[in-house]
Amino acid sequence: MRASTQQQRCVAIVDPISTGACVAVEATKRGYAVVAVWSAVVTKDLRNMVPEHAKGLRYHAQVDEGESIEATTQLLRKAAAPHKVDAVICGAETGVELADRLSQRSGLASNGTELGNRRDKHTQQQASRHTCLAYPPSPPS
Repeated sequence: MRASTQQQRCVAIVDPISTGACVAVEATKRGYAVVAVWSAVVTKDLRNMVPEHAKGLRYHAQVDEGESIEATTQLLRKAAAPHKVDAVICGAETGVELADRLSQRSGLASNGTELGNRRDKHTQQQASRHTCLAYPPSPPS
């Protein structure tokens, strides 16, 4: 594919604060266009909680969570233009639910939303046990 026709890859990072901002910096270094998606729970002050090396990072675009997942998905697609979003990445704990819903709704690789208790550590351990994956034991009660 010729460089002139090659489309830049694009990732959406939900709540790129703290270490999520580091992910945004690394994605940018690797040539990705980065769209910041802000969940409704993240305040303007919290958005500034980024490591020193991430201050001044310029996103391709920024999107605030919409009134529905459909609205947020449309806002993301429009903001990412002319790129197509290749992945939705969770940047902070505050963005887990939105990242799961957004990636699933966008038809991208996703943890999905099928299990309501998918964030429950005991449920995660049980799922790991059934797939023969190693996992840390629960502390004694």
